[in-house]
Amino acid sequence: MSVATIMTRKVVTVEMDDTLLTIRMIFQHVKFHHLVVVKNRKLVGIISDRAVLREVSSFIGKRIETTRDLDILKKRAHQIMTRNPVAVYPGRA
Repeated sequence: MSVATIMTRKVVTVEMDDTLLTIRMIFQHVKFHHLVVVKNRKLVGIISDRAVLREVSSFIGKRIETTRDLDILKKRAHQIMTRNPVAVYPGRA
């Protein structure tokens, strides 16, 4: 079986300086669990929805949210991404 038979073909990318707010909104509108982080169109990292959940306060959107909770949404992709991911090409078995 080749990688092409199981890989996701629809890929959403974010830039290293995109905010956690932007990343969170993307995850709320797509049905997959990882975003590719690029710099100059080259893969530099991966962000999982779980990494975002770990960072974001559960108080956001509630009456008890604080400025500190909202400030977390200003973090950048490069601050939470997994660096140096391993890439496998579609034809690889």
